[in-house]
Amino acid sequence: MSAMDIADSANSEPATEPMGLTPLPPRPQGYAEEEEAKQALKLLAAHYPRVGQQIEMFWPKPQMCADYVNGLILNGYDDRGNIRQGFKQEVLPALMLISGFQQKRADLAADK
Repeated sequence: MSAMDIADSANSEPATEPMGLTPLPPRPQGYAEEEEAKQALKLLAAHYPRVGQQIEMFWPKPQMCADYVNGLILNGYDDRGNIRQGFKQEVLPALMLISGFQQKRADLAADK
């Protein structure tokens, strides 16, 4: 079989189609998202007790809590103007989870 015959046989095969993506099923009402966020808060408080206490204080006020956590993540200083040394790598996902959860709660409250 020549190279030309191989090329011709490759061109005669039907083209493949990409498979469609199957969307994830919706999470049930009451999904334990808050429980996940509270577990993240426990992890954070174990490493940074003062930050954990502040977040617990803001927890009932979702927008204030999200703003506080976002400020911790994005700003290089604390609420007293002191330069922070940053967070341990294992704590950053917990901060992001808490921030996202609280922002979602704030957005839902604003839509009502």
